[in-house]
Amino acid sequence: MNNSLRSNPIGCAQPCIFFVDRGASLIIGDHVGISQTALICHIGITIGDYVKIGGGVCIYDTDFHSLDPELRRNPALDFKQKIKKPIIIKDNAFIGAHSTILKGVTIGKNSVIGSGSMVTKSIPDNEIWAGNPAKFVRKINLTDQVTAKFTPLFQVK
Repeated sequence: MNNSLRSNPIGCAQPCIFFVDRGASLIIGDHVGISQTALICHIGITIGDYVKIGGGVCIYDTDFHSLDPELRRNPALDFKQKIKKPIIIKDNAFIGAHSTILKGVTIGKNSVIGSGSMVTKSIPDNEIWAGNPAKFVRKINLTDQVTAKFTPLFQVK
């Protein structure tokens, strides 16, 4: 977990914030990297193994408030009527910096979310999505990546 500008200098100075409401479940797998991220969990957030979550990402499993303006006037009713749906981020997913993942979303295994994306619906396995709202960019061909020859961009002497 990285929380400082020195550890991840992307222009976001917030520390990691984990809020787990009473009765909610936050599950974080093994070898997960998180930088300056807000995880707001009112029902359930599950993060698989080897997931990378970029700086400034916000993951919200709730709307925080009712959509009905009359209910929002009464804090007790507003709190009870807010919509909550669990979020699942599967193994090996990568969430780019400054993205927002909203309630009810599942991010598929090995999938990539481009920086600054607003994810409002579920993403299948092995796909790249980006934008506001996030849209399909292309499939990830894992066999090409495994067999590709590595060519360094620069060499340190």
